[in-house]
Amino acid sequence: MSIDHEFNERQYRQLCCSIDDFESARLSLANMSSRIEGLIGALEGVTEKHRNELIREWSNLEITVALCSDERRYELTNAEADGIKKSLVALRDLCRSNMTGSSD
Repeated sequence: MSIDHEFNERQYRQLCCSIDDFESARLSLANMSSRIEGLIGALEGVTEKHRNELIREWSNLEITVALCSDERRYELTNAEADGIKKSLVALRDLCRSNMTGSSD
């Protein structure tokens, strides 16, 4: 396994851990979004298509964070919560599809 691949695997695992932390209320939406942005940016040698897929799903999180902040809301609407869930599933799937030996 190359150094880049091992490095990226760690980034994918950290991204999934950030999602887990958010889902278990150990991390806020804003903090999770910020972490995911950094982890996506840190990936090395990934295709532009893959990075854009990750960014597309992350941007859904960031837009919700911005709207809630702008409107000084701390609760998500049902539509926002559903959108967040879909993006988190997609992010996990994108990460797992690029991780060696991931079967869960």
